[in-house]
Amino acid sequence: MTSVFIHSLPAYVTYGVRWYSPQISVNWYTPFPSETEFQDPSFIWLLAVPLACYVGHALLYAVVVNGILRPSPEYWNTYRFFTAKKNSVWYKVLNMFGPKFSYFNYNILNVLICLASMLLCQVWYRWFIAHAVFLAVAFVIKAWNGATFYTFASMWSTC
Repeated sequence: MTSVFIHSLPAYVTYGVRWYSPQISVNWYTPFPSETEFQDPSFIWLLAVPLACYVGHALLYAVVVNGILRPSPEYWNTYRFFTAKKNSVWYKVLNMFGPKFSYFNYNILNVLICLASMLLCQVWYRWFIAHAVFLAVAFVIKAWNGATFYTFASMWSTC
């Protein structure tokens, strides 16, 4: 539940500040910019800087987790999950250039997914309907995943 909250809150805050600045900033120490004062974000600040931060995070994670800490094989991360089943699509995609390059392919795939997500931020920032629909769909998906997780978890615990 905490993970859903900390990952959802920035999107809701951004929505409020972007589309309802005067109403939201009433209790803030300074007024937020109004709709007419919002500038179109530059390519640098909406794509290049966040992508550079993500790549820096990925490099730091790879060095610390794989180089220094080296967790035990029982520890599951996304890479181990994707490569656990030899006949899965993810395993085949990550090993398309051989097993030697699977971790590199995993990181390239992560950067491409991150880039695609950030390109969509342009759409959400510029159009109210797109932003509202995205938040509504994300909420429904999170609610569905949470409901099915707890339903199936309780079913399996009674067996």
